[in-house]
Amino acid sequence: MNEAPHKTSIPSGLLGFFANPWVGIVGSIASIFGLSLTVYFYFQTLKYPELIYYANPAEAVIVKQGMASRLTVSFDGHPLTHDVRALQIAIWNRGLKPIRRAAVLQQVILKIEPCVAILEATVLKKSREAIDLELDQSRFSKGEVSLSWNILEHNDGGIIQLIYAGGPNSKVQCLGVIEGQRFIREIRLPASVKSGSEQIREIMQLRFLYYVGIGFAIFFYVLGFIIKRRDGFLDKVEIIMFILVPTLILIGVFVVYKFIFPFPESPFGFW
Repeated sequence: MNEAPHKTSIPSGLLGFFANPWVGIVGSIASIFGLSLTVYFYFQTLKYPELIYYANPAEAVIVKQGMASRLTVSFDGHPLTHDVRALQIAIWNRGLKPIRRAAVLQQVILKIEPCVAILEATVLKKSREAIDLELDQSRFSKGEVSLSWNILEHNDGGIIQLIYAGGPNSKVQCLGVIEGQRFIREIRLPASVKSGSEQIREIMQLRFLYYVGIGFAIFFYVLGFIIKRRDGFLDKVEIIMFILVPTLILIGVFVVYKFIFPFPESPFGFW
């Protein structure tokens, strides 16, 4: 007597779970989320040099010509006829590949445009003493200062202060060629620099809008949950998805904002 082939029974609850359309939606969202993370972590593993710099827009005016008629300013015995300003520049290697002295194909310089005389240049801060960050003062009269170092590993660099005789329209450029990097990129803030009171007011307004938006979202979300639950339209699977979907969306938004499109932060405390 032939026996009927044995069939493995699958719990009906499990089939019902995967048959629910919410499972497909969450699976699609999770797949997109996982693909984004895969691409992000792939690019994070690539090793290349990335020397970048940032000029602090908050310049300090040391001497303002014309403000005091009895005050004269001179440098090395020569009177100065322009304003004297102080500017700080952060320069560091954001890449994962170290930049050694031998990898500098064209001398890295800080140049002020239009050309004005640099009176003094100092290294205010270094990431560590081992990098041996040094400045060459031989081209001060041409508005240039050369930089050299022993090695710049990831986030190695320093803050350089330039004191120069020039007006408010003077800008600083960082020029040079690194092995694996054709030009040195400047980092700029996405908006103009505001006063402290304006920044505090803007932060408070953004926080207020943020909390109001979150409050409305939670209110309508809970309201929809209660209505569906009262009418009996919500099973256990939908309850789980009701919690899981917004959680995945919030995580995805955070990842996109924080990791995929980051604004490079200076490791030396400029912002």
